[in-house]
Amino acid sequence: MRRIHHSTATTASGLVFIFGGERADGSQAVFSDHYVFDPRTPSFTRLPTTNGPTDLTGHVSIPLPDGRILVFGGYSHSQGTLILFSTIWVLDTTSTPYTWSLLNVSSGALPSPRRAFAAVLIAPDKILIQGGSDALMQTSMSDGWILDLSGSQAVWNPVSALTDIGLRRDHFAVCVGDLVIFGFGEPCF
Repeated sequence: MRRIHHSTATTASGLVFIFGGERADGSQAVFSDHYVFDPRTPSFTRLPTTNGPTDLTGHVSIPLPDGRILVFGGYSHSQGTLILFSTIWVLDTTSTPYTWSLLNVSSGALPSPRRAFAAVLIAPDKILIQGGSDALMQTSMSDGWILDLSGSQAVWNPVSALTDIGLRRDHFAVCVGDLVIFGFGEPCF
Protein backbone atom coordinates (compact mmCIF):
# COMPACT_ATOMS: atom_id res chain seq x y z
CA MET A 1 0.00 0.00 0.00
CA ARG A 2 1.21 3.53 -0.72
CA ARG A 3 2.94 5.07 2.28
CA ILE A 4 4.78 8.19 3.38
CA HIS A 5 7.27 8.88 6.18
CA HIS A 6 8.65 5.33 5.88
CA SER A 7 12.33 4.43 5.58
CA THR A 8 14.21 2.27 3.11
CA ALA A 9 17.60 0.59 3.03
CA THR A 10 19.32 -1.10 0.10
CA THR A 11 21.76 -3.97 0.58
CA ALA A 12 24.78 -4.85 -1.57
CA SER A 13 22.70 -7.62 -3.17
CA GLY A 14 20.28 -4.99 -4.53
CA LEU A 15 17.34 -5.82 -2.25
CA VAL A 16 15.30 -2.86 -0.99
CA PHE A 17 13.96 -3.05 2.57
CA ILE A 18 10.93 -0.90 3.46
CA PHE A 19 10.06 -0.14 7.09
CA GLY A 20 6.85 1.32 8.52
CA GLY A 21 5.45 4.66 7.43
CA GLU A 22 1.91 5.91 7.31
CA ARG A 23 -0.94 5.86 4.83
CA ALA A 24 -0.69 8.53 2.14
CA ASP A 25 -4.41 9.37 2.41
CA GLY A 26 -4.26 11.85 5.31
CA SER A 27 -5.65 9.34 7.83
CA GLN A 28 -2.32 9.21 9.73
CA ALA A 29 -2.74 5.43 10.04
CA VAL A 30 0.74 4.06 10.77
CA PHE A 31 2.04 0.74 9.40
CA SER A 32 3.67 -1.94 11.52
CA ASP A 33 4.42 -4.13 8.49
CA HIS A 34 7.81 -4.15 6.80
CA TYR A 35 8.82 -5.56 3.41
CA VAL A 36 11.73 -6.51 1.21
CA PHE A 37 11.46 -5.69 -2.50
CA ASP A 38 13.43 -7.79 -4.97
CA PRO A 39 13.71 -5.80 -8.24
CA ARG A 40 14.90 -8.90 -10.15
CA THR A 41 11.55 -10.68 -9.87
CA PRO A 42 9.98 -7.97 -9.12
CA SER A 43 8.24 -8.93 -5.89
CA PHE A 44 7.51 -7.80 -2.33
CA THR A 45 7.91 -10.18 0.62
CA ARG A 46 6.70 -9.33 4.10
CA LEU A 47 9.43 -9.38 6.75
CA PRO A 48 9.04 -11.33 10.00
CA THR A 49 7.64 -9.39 12.95
CA THR A 50 9.12 -11.29 15.92
CA ASN A 51 11.35 -8.87 17.88
CA GLY A 52 10.88 -6.29 15.12
CA PRO A 53 9.83 -2.65 15.22
CA THR A 54 6.38 -1.53 16.17
CA ASP A 55 4.42 0.82 13.93
CA LEU A 56 6.83 3.60 13.01
CA THR A 57 6.74 6.88 11.14
CA GLY A 58 9.50 9.47 10.74
CA HIS A 59 12.26 6.97 11.65
CA VAL A 60 15.43 5.95 9.77
CA SER A 61 16.99 2.73 8.56
CA ILE A 62 20.75 2.47 8.01
CA PRO A 63 22.36 -0.49 6.21
CA LEU A 64 25.73 -1.57 7.64
CA PRO A 65 28.55 -3.14 5.58
CA ASP A 66 28.15 -6.46 7.44
CA GLY A 67 24.59 -6.98 6.13
CA ARG A 68 22.69 -5.72 9.16
CA ILE A 69 20.15 -2.89 8.95
CA LEU A 70 19.54 -0.63 11.95
CA VAL A 71 16.05 0.89 12.39
CA PHE A 72 15.58 3.63 15.00
CA GLY A 73 13.91 6.86 16.02
CA GLY A 74 10.52 8.06 14.86
CA TYR A 75 7.05 7.96 16.32
CA SER A 76 4.89 4.98 17.29
CA HIS A 77 1.19 5.75 16.91
CA SER A 78 0.11 2.67 18.90
CA GLN A 79 2.34 3.67 21.82
CA GLY A 80 1.53 7.37 21.43
CA THR A 81 5.18 8.32 21.85
CA LEU A 82 8.49 8.95 20.18
CA ILE A 83 10.90 5.99 20.26
CA LEU A 84 13.87 6.38 22.61
CA PHE A 85 17.34 6.24 21.03
CA SER A 86 18.23 3.40 23.39
CA THR A 87 15.86 1.23 21.31
CA ILE A 88 17.52 0.27 18.03
CA TRP A 89 16.20 -2.68 16.07
CA VAL A 90 18.63 -4.77 14.04
CA LEU A 91 17.56 -6.79 10.99
CA ASP A 92 20.09 -9.47 10.06
CA THR A 93 19.81 -9.83 6.27
CA THR A 94 22.54 -12.49 6.16
CA SER A 95 20.42 -15.10 7.97
CA THR A 96 17.66 -17.18 6.41
CA PRO A 97 15.02 -16.37 7.40
CA TYR A 98 15.78 -12.77 8.28
CA THR A 99 15.85 -12.17 12.04
CA TRP A 100 15.28 -9.15 14.29
CA SER A 101 17.10 -8.32 17.52
CA LEU A 102 17.78 -5.24 19.64
CA LEU A 103 21.14 -3.49 19.63
CA ASN A 104 22.94 -3.24 22.99
CA VAL A 105 23.01 0.55 23.56
CA SER A 106 24.73 2.31 26.47
CA SER A 107 22.31 3.95 28.89
CA GLY A 108 24.59 7.02 29.15
CA ALA A 109 23.92 10.17 27.15
CA LEU A 110 21.17 9.81 24.54
CA PRO A 111 19.73 12.16 21.93
CA SER A 112 16.24 13.35 22.81
CA PRO A 113 13.60 11.27 20.98
CA ARG A 114 12.60 12.68 17.60
CA ARG A 115 11.17 12.09 14.18
CA ALA A 116 11.94 13.57 10.72
CA PHE A 117 15.71 13.74 11.39
CA ALA A 118 18.63 13.21 8.99
CA ALA A 119 20.91 10.19 9.44
CA VAL A 120 23.88 8.83 7.51
CA LEU A 121 26.57 6.17 7.90
CA ILE A 122 29.88 8.06 8.06
CA ALA A 123 32.18 5.07 8.71
CA PRO A 124 31.58 1.30 8.86
CA ASP A 125 30.85 1.68 12.59
CA LYS A 126 29.57 5.26 12.97
CA ILE A 127 26.18 6.86 12.24
CA LEU A 128 25.55 10.60 12.36
CA ILE A 129 22.14 12.14 13.06
CA GLN A 130 21.07 15.81 13.02
CA GLY A 131 17.92 17.81 13.63
CA GLY A 132 14.39 16.44 13.60
CA SER A 133 11.13 17.28 15.28
CA ASP A 134 8.97 16.50 18.28
CA ALA A 135 6.01 14.12 18.06
CA LEU A 136 3.57 16.79 16.87
CA MET A 137 5.99 18.33 14.32
CA GLN A 138 5.75 21.67 16.14
CA THR A 139 9.23 21.99 17.63
CA SER A 140 12.33 21.38 15.52
CA MET A 141 15.80 20.49 16.75
CA SER A 142 19.32 21.53 15.76
CA ASP A 143 21.53 19.14 17.71
CA GLY A 144 23.63 16.36 16.23
CA TRP A 145 24.98 13.07 17.52
CA ILE A 146 27.19 10.17 16.44
CA LEU A 147 26.31 6.58 17.27
CA ASP A 148 29.56 4.64 17.75
CA LEU A 149 29.12 0.91 17.06
CA SER A 150 32.78 -0.07 17.55
CA GLY A 151 32.51 -1.37 21.14
CA SER A 152 30.55 -4.09 22.87
CA GLN A 153 27.84 -1.48 23.50
CA ALA A 154 26.74 1.19 21.04
CA VAL A 155 27.41 4.68 22.43
CA TRP A 156 25.81 8.02 21.52
CA ASN A 157 28.11 11.08 21.54
CA PRO A 158 26.94 14.68 20.99
CA VAL A 159 28.60 16.77 18.24
CA SER A 160 28.21 20.43 19.16
CA ALA A 161 29.32 21.73 15.71
CA LEU A 162 26.18 20.23 14.14
CA THR A 163 24.00 22.81 15.88
CA ASP A 164 25.42 25.34 13.38
CA ILE A 165 23.19 23.76 10.73
CA GLY A 166 20.27 25.19 12.66
CA LEU A 167 16.76 24.01 13.41
CA ARG A 168 15.78 21.62 10.63
CA ARG A 169 13.48 18.66 9.95
CA ASP A 170 12.61 16.43 7.00
CA HIS A 171 16.06 16.96 5.48
CA PHE A 172 18.69 14.54 4.23
CA ALA A 173 22.36 13.84 4.92
CA VAL A 174 24.75 12.07 2.57
CA CYS A 175 28.39 11.16 3.13
CA VAL A 176 30.80 12.06 0.29
CA GLY A 177 34.38 11.17 1.15
CA ASP A 178 35.21 13.01 4.39
CA LEU A 179 32.23 15.38 4.06
CA VAL A 180 28.61 15.14 5.13
CA ILE A 181 26.26 17.17 2.96
CA PHE A 182 22.90 18.22 4.40
CA GLY A 183 20.13 19.39 2.15
CA PHE A 184 16.55 20.49 1.79
CA GLY A 185 14.05 19.90 4.55
CA GLU A 186 12.25 22.54 6.48
CA PRO A 187 14.45 25.15 8.12
CA CYS A 188 12.88 26.68 11.19
CA PHE A 189 13.78 30.17 12.30
